[in-house]
Amino acid sequence: MKSIEEMIDRVLLEVDGDVRDRKRSLMESVAAYVNGTVGREYKEFFEVLFTRSPVATLLVTIDGTISKGNMMAKDLLLADELIGLSFYAFFPPVIQSKLAHFLQETVSSEQKQTLEVDTVGDDPKHLRLFSQHVPGSDSQPMIQLVLLDETQAYLTKNQAEYLSFHDQMTGLYNRRFFEEELRRLDVKRMLPLGIIMGDVNGLKMVNDTFGHSAGDELIKEVANRLKRMSRDEDILCRLAGDEFVLLLPNTPPKELKRIMYRMDAICDDIIMHDIHLSVAFGYGAKMEDTTDMSEVLREAENAMYKNKLYKKSSRRHDLINGMIATLYEKHPREKHHSERVSELAVALGRAAGLDELAIQRIRTASLLHDIGKIAIDQSILDKETPLTPEEDAELRKHPEVGYRILNAAADFDDIADIVVAHHEREDGSGYPRGLTGDDMRMESKILALCNEFDAMTSTCPRRELLPINEAILQLENRAGTHFDERLVRLLVEVVL
Repeated sequence: MKSIEEMIDRVLLEVDGDVRDRKRSLMESVAAYVNGTVGREYKEFFEVLFTRSPVATLLVTIDGTISKGNMMAKDLLLADELIGLSFYAFFPPVIQSKLAHFLQETVSSEQKQTLEVDTVGDDPKHLRLFSQHVPGSDSQPMIQLVLLDETQAYLTKNQAEYLSFHDQMTGLYNRRFFEEELRRLDVKRMLPLGIIMGDVNGLKMVNDTFGHSAGDELIKEVANRLKRMSRDEDILCRLAGDEFVLLLPNTPPKELKRIMYRMDAICDDIIMHDIHLSVAFGYGAKMEDTTDMSEVLREAENAMYKNKLYKKSSRRHDLINGMIATLYEKHPREKHHSERVSELAVALGRAAGLDELAIQRIRTASLLHDIGKIAIDQSILDKETPLTPEEDAELRKHPEVGYRILNAAADFDDIADIVVAHHEREDGSGYPRGLTGDDMRMESKILALCNEFDAMTSTCPRRELLPINEAILQLENRAGTHFDERLVRLLVEVVL
């Protein structure tokens, strides 16, 4: 007969011991206690040992009725009392038949069994159950259950698995999952296997104008719209940046086309910062088992880019027109200012002998020169008291923002170069790039001069309106340092 010390050591291992070793020792000891293979002098000890064991343990009958449970089991199952309760009551009804089979298998096989299950209640747990038939009861077989709480490990594993297969920003599946699912679905019984690819129009312009947080919101909005209209059997993924893909098993081309048109329609009215945005789509379908899936991907991608190119020019013009319209709607003063500057700049350009193409560039650049203010906080633009240094620094970003907006559209890249320099000065004291007169285009010099003159002679929240003669005097005093001397002379003597 083993000593009490030996049995204690066998059951209650050191605190940092492996819980599964403790589980095995406890199961063996409880079995010995229940089937009477230990002497009477030890039964009281085993009763205390069972009750105070650091491992949650139950004794249940074959029908699941609990006949004994220790303190750890009560804590784990959040129960004040366990005796007489049904073991099944702590688990979802849908798995109770599975649990019943688990107990029956433990008795009939005379083998130790293990099972992973989730409890119900306000604080559900993920448990690993270990079972063992305990001989010694003639009326009804007894089963010893050890319950290990693996909730944290289970959640950590699930979280790691979730993150490995999901895009963190949108919650959609990621490229890795897409590639694995593509291999899984690329079988004959899934044909026709369809693919729809989508690419967000204007994401770069949104990032450049309103910041990457606005771009992220655009991506999430597209993802949410696509999720709402995709079917349960479809696999929706974000591949990267602005690209999405939808895998559609058992979907013929006619149905693919219909779904793609629905996607196009649902993503065609996205409004962010009062700007109209959209997504370009393309599709492909694998009809024959012999077709390589890479060809279908290429077909969908080519169709998407063809659609994107078709929309690109008009969409970017729409974006720019939408941005300037929004700016003018919120700040009508900016509209009148731009129109006056444009009229003045065209007249000065002609007086300076510029050709008609240059005149057209000046006209367009003058109308768009403050488009970058769309990204500036409205409270700064409308503020009637002097700006703080931080607010002034924010306002000074608008030429560079305007440049990025216009430079994103191929037809406006020339205009962008003019717009970015409309606050530069001949002596290099301007912003945002500190250009000198030698580095500035003639159109930019004209725009800078006309912009300053109109600002001095029109109503502005933070600037005193000057009479025309005083404004002219100020320009003449700054000729050669801030403004081109010849242009100042032409403005004063010819245009005004």
